[in-house]
Amino acid sequence: MYKLKLSGLMHTMRGKLTIYLMLSVLFVTTVIAGISSMRISHMVTENRGVMLGELANHMANQLNKDMQSRGNEVQMLTQLSDIKSPFTTNQEKLAIFEQLRKSYPYYAWIGMTDASGNILVGTDGLLVGKNVSKRSWFIHGSKGLHMGSVHDAFLLANIMPKPKWDDLPLRLVDVSAPILDENGQLLGVICGHLGWDWAFEMREELLRSDTLKNVDILVTKSDGSLLMGTAELPSASINLSSLNSFQNALQRQQGLAEERWANGVEYLSAARYLTTPENEMLQWGVVARESVRSVITPAYSILVNSIVILVLMMLLLWLLVWKIVSRSTRALEDLTKVADRIRHGDEKADISPYATNDSEVGMLSSSIGQLVDSLQQEVRAKTELANELQLMARIYEESPQGVMITDSQKNILSVNDAFTTVTGYEREDVLGKSPSLLNSNRHSSEFYRGMWSCILNEGRWQGEIWNRNKSGEVYPEWLVVSTLKNKQNEVTHYIGIFSDISEKIENEKQLEFLANHDVLTQLPNRRLLQDYINQALDSNETQAGLIFLDLDFFKAINDSLGHIVGDELLRQVAEALNNQFKSPNLVARFGGDEFVIFMPQVQTKNELESAVQQVAELFQAPYLVGDYTLQIGATMGVSVYPVDGSDAQSLIQAADTAMYDVKKNHLNSYQFYNDSMRQAAIKKLYFENDLKNALINQELFLVYQPQIDLKTQNLVGFETLLRWTHPQRGVVSPSEFVPVLEKMGLIEEVGLWVVREALNQFTTWSAAYQLEGVSISINLSAIQLRSPKFIEDIEAIIQSSQVDSQSIVFEVTESMMVEDNFRNNKVFESIQNMGCRLSLDDYGTGYSNLYYLDRLNLSELKIDRQFILNIDVNESDRLIVHHTIQMAQSLGLHVVIEGIETQVQLEKLAEYSNLIIQGYYFDKPLNQAELMQRLEARKRIQHWPQKS
Repeated sequence: MYKLKLSGLMHTMRGKLTIYLMLSVLFVTTVIAGISSMRISHMVTENRGVMLGELANHMANQLNKDMQSRGNEVQMLTQLSDIKSPFTTNQEKLAIFEQLRKSYPYYAWIGMTDASGNILVGTDGLLVGKNVSKRSWFIHGSKGLHMGSVHDAFLLANIMPKPKWDDLPLRLVDVSAPILDENGQLLGVICGHLGWDWAFEMREELLRSDTLKNVDILVTKSDGSLLMGTAELPSASINLSSLNSFQNALQRQQGLAEERWANGVEYLSAARYLTTPENEMLQWGVVARESVRSVITPAYSILVNSIVILVLMMLLLWLLVWKIVSRSTRALEDLTKVADRIRHGDEKADISPYATNDSEVGMLSSSIGQLVDSLQQEVRAKTELANELQLMARIYEESPQGVMITDSQKNILSVNDAFTTVTGYEREDVLGKSPSLLNSNRHSSEFYRGMWSCILNEGRWQGEIWNRNKSGEVYPEWLVVSTLKNKQNEVTHYIGIFSDISEKIENEKQLEFLANHDVLTQLPNRRLLQDYINQALDSNETQAGLIFLDLDFFKAINDSLGHIVGDELLRQVAEALNNQFKSPNLVARFGGDEFVIFMPQVQTKNELESAVQQVAELFQAPYLVGDYTLQIGATMGVSVYPVDGSDAQSLIQAADTAMYDVKKNHLNSYQFYNDSMRQAAIKKLYFENDLKNALINQELFLVYQPQIDLKTQNLVGFETLLRWTHPQRGVVSPSEFVPVLEKMGLIEEVGLWVVREALNQFTTWSAAYQLEGVSISINLSAIQLRSPKFIEDIEAIIQSSQVDSQSIVFEVTESMMVEDNFRNNKVFESIQNMGCRLSLDDYGTGYSNLYYLDRLNLSELKIDRQFILNIDVNESDRLIVHHTIQMAQSLGLHVVIEGIETQVQLEKLAEYSNLIIQGYYFDKPLNQAELMQRLEARKRIQHWPQKS
């Protein structure tokens, strides 16, 4: 029976389509599954290989970085004067080594020998007195920095505990360096033995993630011998030199391969071999591996799940195809039967359910041809008309705008849903009535006569109008009224379309408020304040007063407690001020923590003083902000109209000047603007004008102060200094005019002129006086560093001058390193990339932050003159200078001592080597002519001449 059904099915269109479609889907699915399997396996392997490479690279870099740090530590120890000094006891030296081991506990032992290899000092007292002259770490360490690879320590293994991680008793890594005296003679060797356990712990930390539980990291020598193994592959148990990944790493620093290891298992292996100076000594390689089976297991899981999903989808698709094909072909089969009935004259046969354009309806098309066509055209036309009418009705009803239609007599015929929503009137409330029921009585009769005149004459009117809703509320709307006319040009209907614009008007009011008020405090802002003051002064015939106040301690509160607390504090202060000074007075937020109180009607100065006292009383009690009790104060400046100004800008400026004068001189909490401030402002204006003229008249010039090597008395450099001689003022101190240049925005232009002039002059002197080994120092301003073209301009000037960039030293201050730290560090890095050097000026007067000495790769450190003035009598100054010199020279920095003026000061520094001296003892800052005379004398006597 089933065979008969299947045989019959195969002869139907339904059966054939179903079978062909399913076979096509099966073929495509199989191909997609195969391709996906290969791609997934490849992608997983590729991604895992990248991850293994990153692990190996990270392990190799971390090993190298740690060994580099240990080398730096040992070298730093060899430079310490306490280590070199024969007067330092062995116990004191031992304390230094114990402190280092305490800071880095992986040192198994650290100590020092004499020049013959006898151990003088060792941590825990171990090995003291033994001779190690034949040990490789002593032989190589006496010649320079030496790092020895992993080796067994049988002697120490008997007296030290077994390592926590290392799978062998005790293995060590050696780091040694020579101790040399000032003449380069060997005094001894410092050696640190690092426990190899440190590398195992590093690996354990690196593989802590659950996703890396099947990954092994191995460390080898360049010959393939295993230095750090695993539980399954112990250290020293195998040689990895035969691995392709390891060989590739030796040749190209990295390698990746799928390869079979000695245990017969296929692994995905990634190897790294660094070519750093440290690894040239250590010759370590790192291999990260994971079994291929472990790598591709996720891919197989994905593939199996995908196949299961595809099988289920095929079953569902088969059912869907069967349903679709059955529905489509059954209609065709039935349609054929109906068409045959029509052909035989069956008038009751209904063809409409089977109407289609497929080929199987051909018999029907030939039977009823023109009849069907004409019927379809008629039905189509009526359907389109009905759809159009339905669409218009929907637009009318669902329009968001209210619509009202009246007849020519202005009787309401129809309204839509939006009309009832806006006005509150239901249809039955308004049908047959006049639109005048919406009249708000806000408009005059002339307004309505003009509106209807426009409608009747032009056929259209639009504008803003106020109407009243059913509840009696008045609201604004935008109304458009149009007319409908018949063929005789007679008005038959009026159509009104309107929108409620209450929200739009409210938004406009809000925007106007925001444009004129401070968002945080809701007080008038600077713009509204100035408009209000100017309008008040235009009609003012008496005095007016203005108080400019700045909150004390607000910045500290804002920085420490955050902006949320700071904003709430500002709101409370604004509310207190606004409650105290009512209209016609105006309280405004000027910006930040600054407020302005304008009083347009002031009779006497006493009224203003009383107002200032009222403000001060507002800050006597603390403000409660959340859980904080905050005590703040206010500094105020007061100006009076018309004495101190005739408009808003001049009054505000005068009060602001008075306020800042209070802050500057730490006077009372307030001050009135006075003649002395006016004169100071005028004096400042004249000073700025003179400075502008100085640039035009080329009154600025450069002087150069020599820098002398303390030991050889030879010239090693100049510091370039800017000077100004005014025709009337005489010599003006740079401390006076340089800050003004910065405020006027002229320091960038002047700074580039200084660099250009100094380098061109240095080029001339170098050619005439053989200044090999002599540098020229130029000071930089913090503002110069903010220019985006600073580096580009400096580089162009250096190339144009043809000065060797290594002869150029740019001096910066500690504050420049702290302010805008990221950007300035980028600028410093660019300066050093050009080959120029950086000097830290005035060290000790600012932050004295060791962080910047470590991070910024400085070449020179200048000790400020204030520590030199009393060095012969002040022990604190002497100690500061002593330790600063030792620290700087240990870091490899040149040290310049500023302000040397006497022989006594010079003698106090005689015990130090490699010092550079700058000060009036040798020479004051010299102009070009004076310096050329000194250079001529130097040329004759081959050293810097004594000051005459």
